[in-house]
Amino acid sequence: MPFEDDTSKPVDTNDIVQLLHPGRLSIECIEAVNVARKDQATAATYLRSYLLFQFGCDLNSKTSIIKWTDQLSESRTSKLNFFSEVVSFDINDPVSYIGNNNDIMLKVELWDSPEEDSEVLLAEAVLSVATFLSSDNKNLEEWISIKHPEDASSNCKVRLKFNFQPAMYGMLLAKLFSLSKIHPNYKDIHATLSLKYGGQIARSKTARGDGETRYFGEEELILWIDKTNWFEDLLIVLCSGSNVIGVHEGTSILPIMTELNNERENLAFHSPAEVSRSLSKPTQSGELQVKFDFLRAGLLRVKILEGKNLRGDDFQSQVEPYVVVKSEGKASVLMEKTLPWKVTSSDPKWNEVLTMMVVDHYMLQLICLYRDGFANSEDLLGEAELSLLPVYKTGIIDTWVELKYKNEFGTTVNAGKIHLFLDFTGEHGTAFPQRQSTIASYDDKERLNKRTIALEEPTETNGTDIMLSRRKIQTSPVIETKEKMSSTPSDYDCGFSNEEIRTAFDFLDLDKNGFIGAAELRHILVGMGEMVTDEEIDMMISMLDFNGDGQVNADEFMAMVSDFDPSRDDFEPGKSIISPPHYNNENDDNKGEKGSADVEDADLLKRDVKRKLFSAMVSSKSEIPYRRERFFKVAKDVISFSEVDQGSSRQWRANIQDMANLFSLSAEAVETQDLFRAFTTNHINKIVDLRHILMGLTNFVSGITNDEKCSLAFEFYDERKSGLLTLDEIEQLLVGSHLHQSRSAVLRKAKMVMSSADAHYAGGIRFEQLKEVATKFPNLVFPAGAFRHLDFETN
Repeated sequence: MPFEDDTSKPVDTNDIVQLLHPGRLSIECIEAVNVARKDQATAATYLRSYLLFQFGCDLNSKTSIIKWTDQLSESRTSKLNFFSEVVSFDINDPVSYIGNNNDIMLKVELWDSPEEDSEVLLAEAVLSVATFLSSDNKNLEEWISIKHPEDASSNCKVRLKFNFQPAMYGMLLAKLFSLSKIHPNYKDIHATLSLKYGGQIARSKTARGDGETRYFGEEELILWIDKTNWFEDLLIVLCSGSNVIGVHEGTSILPIMTELNNERENLAFHSPAEVSRSLSKPTQSGELQVKFDFLRAGLLRVKILEGKNLRGDDFQSQVEPYVVVKSEGKASVLMEKTLPWKVTSSDPKWNEVLTMMVVDHYMLQLICLYRDGFANSEDLLGEAELSLLPVYKTGIIDTWVELKYKNEFGTTVNAGKIHLFLDFTGEHGTAFPQRQSTIASYDDKERLNKRTIALEEPTETNGTDIMLSRRKIQTSPVIETKEKMSSTPSDYDCGFSNEEIRTAFDFLDLDKNGFIGAAELRHILVGMGEMVTDEEIDMMISMLDFNGDGQVNADEFMAMVSDFDPSRDDFEPGKSIISPPHYNNENDDNKGEKGSADVEDADLLKRDVKRKLFSAMVSSKSEIPYRRERFFKVAKDVISFSEVDQGSSRQWRANIQDMANLFSLSAEAVETQDLFRAFTTNHINKIVDLRHILMGLTNFVSGITNDEKCSLAFEFYDERKSGLLTLDEIEQLLVGSHLHQSRSAVLRKAKMVMSSADAHYAGGIRFEQLKEVATKFPNLVFPAGAFRHLDFETN
């Protein structure tokens, strides 16, 4: 019984804290019996009463929450009816309501208001409700004894029904299907999803069709839900162009959070004018079929332990360093930071825990800033980026991360190290990261086992109380670039010693210059009987050549051999990265390891098909070979196609018939179908992105200048017309111009483009910057030279 009126028993605060959960406590007020004023017979009582509740009643008045029933209950008997009115408390931080008795108390008071300006307390009771905030308690009905403070003999009781809905953090998904019962004259209809009191707004594309029914094609809108907004209701607005034509509000997020299999719903919309007048029966102006889902977040704890040699001795007496951790997802950018370290030292000891609720996040950015005490300013000390996949897999990671920064000459140099301990817990059976189809994900099967092993092992006291023994827990190493390869740490047992790896590197380094180049790799492979193309050699080099010098150095080679799976998407040699331990269980799921190779093979095959088809399109043997003039005519037609009936948003996707019409091809021709399949981005809906076809074709059509390619890039990919191409937009551009390499290779090139233009802090790259990068590094953005070995004719 969580409602015993007993405040004398001390409760263990630690036990309560472990159980408490934020959420909404609702109290349905049903009735009261044996009600009377003090010293007055029950039968003669005339009552005009209401109930008052004080949550956290043993705290000061500023902390506690007070609510009451709005409707007065009038009666000439000793029985009151409260008409099942509901009083709710949204509890964001239940721990803050723990009182002096190490418990959370709720006071219930029954008041009488016989006259307009007078009120009399009839009875009261104090209840313990801490255990009620610990789980999904629903519709628990209780008779509560309440007494007058000066009359212990009264036997008044009130009947209440308690309901608790726990709040969760994560991603709210709204999949839009069809809009019906809409006025046929409305054009360009789109929907916006937001919360009642503002903040995030997710906007749909323009619905297809006309008449009374329109279709959104199962488009998904996303909102991020956390402690700042879980208590708000949803607000969905229908717009025709810029005019609001329908509003739906009142849908609570809380039931969506806890329902595992939400069904489609039909939501009624009303005109905004009628909603503002709060009419009891407003006229319906549309009905939207929608399906809600909720992706529950996992808890990532990042303990920033200490720093080492942060920029050397020069900074000891001047700076106050602090650390910012940042992770980006589709619907949220998470950011937390430590307090500045004010002690004079280049080896700060923060020892702070930063927490993040993560869903689809898979990279963690570490930014170390400093405050200059003399100049009263802040500046970058160093930064690093690391993968979250290993901590999703193992549950715990203990590592040193090496920081980098650009000096006054624009050279990237070391900025010291930071010691991290990462700890992750997620919902049972849910694989993280969620909603990342191209990234490996891990559920809690192995994570629980690793955590159990780690917590059972003795710990070391290397300056901290949570340093786990690396000798006993096989976490994978941080790859740190060293001057001498033999000093590179390797906790993951790859089966080779550092000396054996060095011997292998020296064997491949034929000219003994400390690097493996394309010519050396070709010589070795040909000697082994492998017939490889120049492009395949270049791809092998680029997979390890993180610094872009066209060669593989000793540290990059060591990173590749030492890593548990260098084919995975997030492997980047030369970068601080935490790698999961090797697979040592025969029943372990190797789909991430196997899937990367399968995807790469399929990608190479698709690229080969694209090269052959494009070569045929520009060949003089073609019936109507592609030349510069014809290319730009098709590009103009594609741009016009993208703007038809799309409102403010362009539509670059096309089916096979649309693609064939635009490129003057026969949809029945085998070559056309091969081209369509090679560029298909959605195998369910069978569509291609026309931009990628045109950007790929620029590598083969003679006479297209870099300036013209840059103009096309901004026309195609600067969707917001901001004059900047963001990292995501550059990545899409390179998918087209490079005939879609692996995602990791394209992303790496996109980051190199941004870095070459020094555009990371501006948020994107301008037209002139793109031209400069394309001129300085011809094959980085528009790799026409990469296809020079192909024998095709151009005019």
